[in-house]
Amino acid sequence: MPEDLIDKIFNAFGEFMEFNQEAYFHPYRALNKYLSGGYNNDYKSRTVYVNIHRLKKKGFLKSKKIGGKNLYKFTELGVRELERRRILQSASLKKKKWSGKWYILFFDIPEINKKLRDLFRRWLYQLGYRKFQISVWISPYDVFEETKTVLKLFNLEKYVIFIVAEKIENEKKIKKEFGLAKK
Repeated sequence: MPEDLIDKIFNAFGEFMEFNQEAYFHPYRALNKYLSGGYNNDYKSRTVYVNIHRLKKKGFLKSKKIGGKNLYKFTELGVRELERRRILQSASLKKKKWSGKWYILFFDIPEINKKLRDLFRRWLYQLGYRKFQISVWISPYDVFEETKTVLKLFNLEKYVIFIVAEKIENEKKIKKEFGLAKK
């Protein structure tokens, strides 16, 4: 699937959903509105519909025939995927410049929640954190708000401590990990 088209579909449907969560949308109308300059001819109609069908097959969208046309809306899984994409998009915008501070996250998620803990680690990595120790992750990027959103999404706030530090030991090694070391 062309990922940029999938992103555009999610963003377009997401914008429409903000106005009316119960409404079903026509793919081209949603994309036209999102692209705000008319439909982008880089994508053939067949490509758009094939990708929408794939998203439906994966459980992100559901459809309904209204007035002889197939219209779509997000499922609960699709709404969660939209939120995930928005968090990562927001975090990637912030990863451009280092403020000189370190964002350190400590967590102690019980073994009974092992799958959730593993999922949380993947989220941390996607947000720009790297493992410092098993349950200690660090990032040079201020993704605190995105991290809080993920913690709320998975109901993990009680297991996490977040610290902002100006200096840490072995800083050269960590800077190298993030490509911040002077050459």
